[in-house]
Amino acid sequence: MSMELNLKAEALIAPTRRHGFWFYLTLSILTSIVAWGVYAWVVQLNTGLGVTGMRTVIWGTYIINFVFFIGISHVGALISAILRLTGSEWRRPVTRMAEAVTFASLLVAMTMPFIDLGRPDRVLNLFLFGRIQSPLVWDLISIGTYFVTSTLYLYVPMIPDLALLRDSMRNKGSIQYKLYRILSLGWSGAPKQWEILERLMRLLTYLIVFMVITVHTVVSWDFAMTLRVGWNSTIFGPYFVAGAVLSGVATVLLIMVLARRVLGIGWAISDKHISTMAKLLLALDIIVIYFTINEFLVTGYKYLGTSELEGMWLAALFWGPYATTFWIQVVAGLILPAILLASSSTSDVKYVIAAILINVGMWLERWNIVVPTLSVPQLPYPWGTYTPTWVEWSIMAGAFALFMLIYTIFAKLFPIVSIWETVGHEVRAEELEKAPAAMRLIVPQRAVGERRLSERRTYLRMVVGSLAGFALGWLGSRYLSQFIRETSRVYRPSLAVLGSPLSLGDARRLGLKPEGLLAAGWNVKGLFYNVQARLITILFDHPQLEDIGFYTEPVKVMVLLQRLEYPQAPPENPLPGLEVSYREDGSTLVYTPKQSKLELWRSGYKVTVFAKAGREYLSKTAEQARSLIP
Repeated sequence: MSMELNLKAEALIAPTRRHGFWFYLTLSILTSIVAWGVYAWVVQLNTGLGVTGMRTVIWGTYIINFVFFIGISHVGALISAILRLTGSEWRRPVTRMAEAVTFASLLVAMTMPFIDLGRPDRVLNLFLFGRIQSPLVWDLISIGTYFVTSTLYLYVPMIPDLALLRDSMRNKGSIQYKLYRILSLGWSGAPKQWEILERLMRLLTYLIVFMVITVHTVVSWDFAMTLRVGWNSTIFGPYFVAGAVLSGVATVLLIMVLARRVLGIGWAISDKHISTMAKLLLALDIIVIYFTINEFLVTGYKYLGTSELEGMWLAALFWGPYATTFWIQVVAGLILPAILLASSSTSDVKYVIAAILINVGMWLERWNIVVPTLSVPQLPYPWGTYTPTWVEWSIMAGAFALFMLIYTIFAKLFPIVSIWETVGHEVRAEELEKAPAAMRLIVPQRAVGERRLSERRTYLRMVVGSLAGFALGWLGSRYLSQFIRETSRVYRPSLAVLGSPLSLGDARRLGLKPEGLLAAGWNVKGLFYNVQARLITILFDHPQLEDIGFYTEPVKVMVLLQRLEYPQAPPENPLPGLEVSYREDGSTLVYTPKQSKLELWRSGYKVTVFAKAGREYLSKTAEQARSLIP
């Protein structure tokens, strides 16, 4: 083995042995910020979520940081996996840096929903009583699976390097040596071990690509599956994935520049690696610009300048109270970095500025997705407002400091650049026998004649696995959809939440009774009841009536069946009734029916009907509703 390769390996090991003043100073500062964030969270636990600014806007910086860190986590796995699949040689010094970003950001991201809980002691209820229909359960399953997969994807290719660190340490009684000995799993560099490593990495690579796309798509569904202005979009899946990969690549580029400066490994991370990653970042930036234009151009063409909720939401973003964050996101977070990256300069300062601007812009993009949408009132109330308090800013600072702390400790315990992928693969067969015993651990070996047979077996397994995957996916989707239909108690859209909702099938069975309420073209929009069956609410659509105005969707008739616990003291009306009125249009009086209310009392029940109709129509409806009284 040449002296040059030996020196390269020693240079990559050196940062794990050298702990100077600046390392301990950085560690102290980051630990202090994390401790301050923990203190702010303890204040929130003792005082309640009232110490935050989340009131009329119910999601704030916690959910924004959750989406942001989940996005950053995608780059490590996705970039590393795609470069491995394509056999790109330039990826070798970059992969572990990217995979460590995934590990650190996922750990931080998973703490954010927990911090957002007012009662974190009840988090186990999500595991014990979670419903498969809830996007939060999808988050739990997908992110949990993704964390396990990405951790394995980081750990498995580290095993040869851990064995090298184990055998090259002089102090055999140190904690580091014991850590390396346990994690290296008895690695000796035998051909059989390399074969198992390659197979496992190939399997994890395919899994990680699938998990990356799935996880952030599911995270985007937390918003897209909610019927809110600004979130009711089918583009959220690819929009979130593109933005996530963009912010992740920017983070990896920033770490590459800092690592070669601080750790002195410029020979491993060359200008070619930096410029190639910058080109990839520019391409992703252009893709996100396209998605942003497509998202707002289509919506703006239809609604901007109108009195619809979408129009008011766009006005608030473009020139209203959220214009500052929106245009900083677009101009400083997307356009300016694209100009910088497209310039001919190869200065590291340019790359650092572009990466920081993109990450700031992507964080503001999450802000502009969450806060303005939740500020739009769904009922005739004033617009919501949100200003984070010192508690939220402190927890946010602690979250970012925790990410940097985890990454810093990782870079000091383990080689941030894969030794066996950058140095070991350069060793020629004739040099292997002359190499030191410790260095043989990082040189990939395979028995002669096994490569072609192994490749054929791999292709055959891929074909069989793909067919089995399609078959299992088809059968699984059928059984899962049947299970959801049979167990679901939620009917979409949920127009009222007055207790526990019945399934659509139960609503139709009640409405289609011979003496039921679906005569003359009526259509059940929703049926809800409370646990004691003291209040039943039925919502109907009818082609010949006007909307009653309580909901954003067409609801023409509301029927309330209320069981009276004390007949001598009737309960108050849940909604006010309005009389039929007229309005003056020029010199003509135009009949304008408003919500009318009729009450019918029968055998301990009160039937209340709301509709824009005359008294005779309401009376007939109330009489028909008596058939639903148990």
